Amino acid sequence: MTNETADEPMIPLADIPIIDISDLHSPELSKRMAVARQLDEANRRIGFLVITNHGVSTDLISAMHESSEEFFRQPAEYKEQAAIKDPNISRGYIPPKARSLAASSSGYGERDYVEYFAMGSPKLTGAGLFDHANVWPPDSDDMRSIWEQYFAAMEDLTATLLRGFALALGVDEDYFTESCDRHCSVLFANGYPPVSDQTVPNEIRLGRHTDYGSITILYRDERPSGLQVLQDGEWRSVPDIPGAYVVNVGDLLARWTNDRWVSTVHRVANPPVLHHGNRRLSIPFFHQPNVDAVIRAIPTTVGADGEKYLPITSGENYLEKTQLSTAGKS
Repeated sequence: MTNETADEPMIPLADIPIIDISDLHSPELSKRMAVARQLDEANRRIGFLVITNHGVSTDLISAMHESSEEFFRQPAEYKEQAAIKDPNISRGYIPPKARSLAASSSGYGERDYVEYFAMGSPKLTGAGLFDHANVWPPDSDDMRSIWEQYFAAMEDLTATLLRGFALALGVDEDYFTESCDRHCSVLFANGYPPVSDQTVPNEIRLGRHTDYGSITILYRDERPSGLQVLQDGEWRSVPDIPGAYVVNVGDLLARWTNDRWVSTVHRVANPPVLHHGNRRLSIPFFHQPNVDAVIRAIPTTVGADGEKYLPITSGENYLEKTQLSTAGKS
């Protein structure tokens, strides 16, 4: 199968497993293990999977979608009232081309043609780098309520996935709990403006990168597909399954598993010419373990060659990647 438009190259679809995760809630260990084996295979092979029967309400997903779209429709001066000056803090509004995810690995990369709104846990009330209160635009009580409900739903879904991941790795089901009970995850809405004459020829909307943290849970409204993974040396489109989430392994989880699981390079390409006038919306939840959680290879992933990486804290990893993305050079 391919995505194609007249006079444009065909982009093949990526080979990404589609996994029904409902049995992760089964009281029968055999059923939970059956899903865990699928998770392990997907994470070993490509580090991307599409999950169905995830338990998140379609009404809540729709409300989150509309809330995000409504915010991005507002004039710049309104959105900027919710901006934070410190580029290392992912809270509130972040304007287009403020970051370069491609630079998070190499230090170099084009600025991303996307604007963001971001929030962390509502439990955080401070003003520090990791313990920072959320920032909201004026008169946004409804938006705040929806986002907080959705954040809680992502926390629940992440907890389910981490239990399945633990089974897949041959450790206790609650292995990740102690490292993630005070997680510093961030929920984003990514608003991609229509492609315009102001863009650079052959520019992409979001540069090639891997994600920083443990896992990413992504909702997307493609109009048409733009998310691509680098598979077998070529860019391939991620299948868009209505009602499903795309989940991918981040750098920290790859490190945690001693590279048994892979953090795959991906990007968001510009749409075909016929769809240049379309916006794109994606809503990723970036799970990040506790700031002080020490990340070192899970014992079941260490072979005769030992651990590949020195221990690092979750916070150190996050700050290193974020600083590269905000200071990156073209």
